[in-house]
Parts: sequence; C-alpha cells; structure tokens
Amino acid sequence: RWLSRNPVDYVIVCSPNYLHDAHCLMAMRNGCGVICEKPLTLYERNLDNLAMWEQRTGKRVNVILQCRLHPEAVAAREAYQDSSALWIDVDYRTPRGPWYLRSWKGELEKSGGIVTNIGIHLFDLCVWLGGGLRDEFLISTTTRVGEVEASGTVELKQAMVNWRLSVNGAPPARAFKCSDGLRSMAIDLSGGFTDLHTRSYQEILAGRGFGIEDIRPATRLVERIRQ
Repeated sequence: RWLSRNPVDYVIVCSPNYLHDAHCLMAMRNGCGVICEKPLTLYERNLDNLAMWEQRTGKRVNVILQCRLHPEAVAAREAYQDSSALWIDVDYRTPRGPWYLRSWKGELEKSGGIVTNIGIHLFDLCVWLGGGLRDEFLISTTTRVGEVEASGTVELKQAMVNWRLSVNGAPPARAFKCSDGLRSMAIDLSGGFTDLHTRSYQEILAGRGFGIEDIRPATRLVERIRQ
C-alpha cells in the first residue's frame, strides 16, 4: 500500500550476496526496477528465475559491472577484439582483517567464497575481454586455502586466464595483464575507478545498464570453479 501511494523507480540491492535474488524479486513484485551490486546471484538457475519475473513485471534488473567502464579495460577490449590467442594474468590481493572470516563473507553458502565475493567482477572482465565462455570450458589447477586464497586457470573462447585471488594479509596487488604475443597491456585496477559507480548509474538511467545476460557467463564460471 505504501508503494502504491509513494512510487519508487528503483530499489538498490547491496545486501549480503545470498539475499540478492530474493531482494531483486521483492522489488520487481512491488513494481520497482532494480539496481544490484554483484554478484547478482550465487547460482545460474536463479538468473533464470529473475529473467522470468522481468518478463512478468516489465521491470528490469540492472547489475553494477563498473570494471567494463574502466577506460583501460575498454581500450584493451578494442585492442584485442580480433585476437584468438590472448593470455590474461590476474593477481588480485586485497588484505582483509579478522572480521572477514567471522562475517557472512567467510561463509561459502552465503558469499560464494572468495571467487564470488572478491573475484566475480574480475572473472566478468576476463570473460568480456576473452570472447566469452566455450561451450565446454576447461578449468584446471584450482587451489583453495580455506576461503582466503584461491588460484587456477580457465580457458575461454579467445583467451587463457591465469588467476590468483587472496585476502590473507599478503601485500596488496591488483595486477591485470593481457598479451597476445605481439603486444601487452596492463589494466590498473588500483586506479582509474574515480566516478565509475556514478558512470554506472548514469548508464542505467539512460537505458544502457548491464543486465542478467551480461552477468550470466561470469556467474556460470564462478559456480563451476566452486564445485
């Protein structure tokens, strides 16, 4: 009743990861559009349910994928769009305090673990630059040390990705490098993010936001890595 008297255009979802899809559904069922922080969902099957409710309600779910708006990421995608043999190296270490494992972020069933909670936007960027997922994509040499460190490789349509994620107190590193054997580029994930969230909201309001199908490949990938 309150919403019928006080229309809301968008509900912004930034709750713990495992609640995102439920809160997105609540918003759409009450006639609101959605702006959701990533991960949109922990499981791909939940994306299908959100897509069904988009059709039923006519409301859209927008997901924040600000890395795709990073100027260096845009330049890399343009530079390597015709490359079929791209190598991507990701070394992302972002120290967290003892609170991390004591919070919901340290519970796999609530956060999706480090590959989802920390890595989802990095894997999305890899997939975006690497031409998408193969029908049968190869994941190998994945290692886990509790929920504070993980590493491995994944083969995409046009790229091989070597990745490492850590929150275990190691010195910070946010290295993202691309090479096709002829040229190399680095994306500075420690800088260049000024106003990217603002840009994301501007794009959404202009009708150019990222949606369910944009985040689907990365959601499928991290779900496979967790298995």
